[in-house]
Amino acid sequence: MPRELSSARLRLARPMAWLDRQARARVFVFCAAAFALFFPLAIGNDADIDSAANALAFAALALGLNIVVGFAGLL
Repeated sequence: MPRELSSARLRLARPMAWLDRQARARVFVFCAAAFALFFPLAIGNDADIDSAANALAFAALALGLNIVVGFAGLL
C-alpha cells in the first residue's frame, strides 16, 4: 500500500489527530457548550427542552453515584 494512501486514510479516520489531547478537549467543551446554548433557540418545543434537561440531570446524578460508589468500594 502506498504511503500517501495510508496517510490519507489516517486523516479520514482521525480528523483531529493533529491536535493534542488538551486542545481536543477544549474543542469538545466548546462544541458542547455551543450546542447547549443554541438548543433552546433552535428547538421551540418546551416538551423537548424539558426532556433534554431531565436527561442531563439524570446523567449527572448517575455519574455522581458511580463516582461515589467507585471511591467507597461498595457494591
